[in-house]
Order: sequence, then structure tokens, then C-alpha cells
Amino acid sequence: MSSGIIVYTLAEQAIDALAAHRPGAEWEILSALASAVLNGDEIDPKFQAVANSVLLKAILSGKLPPRAKGRPPAELDESWAIAIRYFDLRDAGASYSDAVTELSNVHHKDARHIMRLVARGRSAVRDTKELRDQERASLEVMRSLQTGDGPDPYITLLEAILAEGRAVDLSAVAVERLEAALRNATGTTDTK
Repeated sequence: MSSGIIVYTLAEQAIDALAAHRPGAEWEILSALASAVLNGDEIDPKFQAVANSVLLKAILSGKLPPRAKGRPPAELDESWAIAIRYFDLRDAGASYSDAVTELSNVHHKDARHIMRLVARGRSAVRDTKELRDQERASLEVMRSLQTGDGPDPYITLLEAILAEGRAVDLSAVAVERLEAALRNATGTTDTK
């Protein structure tokens, strides 16, 4: 029983597809059954009963059930990536037409299609330039944490808090504690 929960979920999805009369649902049932058998997972008795009826139908007809016809739906990742890149270009100062032209050339789609993808992927992008810049800075810190490149994010955070604290007149004790933490982190004596 390596992944019984996952296979049960696949079985549930296949049964839901069959109940909704979606094209290719019987194929999904057989695929989920094959996956469970090959993985050595426990098979739910209700799912086994449904799979048995699909298998019986396949044996009596002498052929496997058909797969779903048509092109599978495109993943949102493409529209998200295009929307993110579009706003990166616009925030960097590119004009609307320059941004759309560049994306059209890279993705081999016309301008209208690019803008439809940007609209569909809009949920992946923050609403204002300031929020998008903040998101980019946050992602950059996360990347530096993962790769170990760049300045120590802890030190950067302490410096930012200290600078902000001085700007809003934090108490002398708070500033002193921040300076001490920064000295300990950097191993230096000067924090000004």
C-alpha cells in the first residue's frame, strides 16, 4: 500500500467522471484500476464494483472504452507565465505594443491571443506596480535563500528594520537591541 490515498482519489475522480457522463470516463476508470493494481494498492470495493462493470462491457464488446476526444485543456501555467512576463515588461517601462510584440514573438501567438492569455492569468499578478515590485523583491530573497547567493537575508532584514526604526523614532532601547543583533550577525562594530 504505497499510495492508497492518492489512488482512492483517482478512483473517486474516475467515478465522478462516469457519473457526470464525461467523455472518456470509462477509460479513466480502467486507468485508475490499472494504476492501483500496478502499485499494489488496496482497491476500494465500491470502486472495484464500478471497474468490474466497465471491464464486463469491454469484454462483451471486444474493445476497450474510448478515451476522451479533443485536445486536453491547456494548463493555466502558460497564461500565468505570460501574464507575469507581460507585467514585468510593462513595469520595466516597455510600452503596451512592445510588450505584446515581444510575447507574441516568443510564444508564437498573435497579439489578441497574448492579451486573452494575460487576462486569464491575471490572478497570478498583483494589482499595482508597487505590490508587484514588493512581490519581486520577496521572490528574490527566497531565491537567494535557496541558492545561498547574495547577502544574508537575516542581515538584510535587520538592516531594513533598523533603518525603518530610526526613521520612525523607535525607542533608544529598541534601536540598541537591533544594532546589537546586527553586530552579532555581521561580526562588526559599526551599524550606522
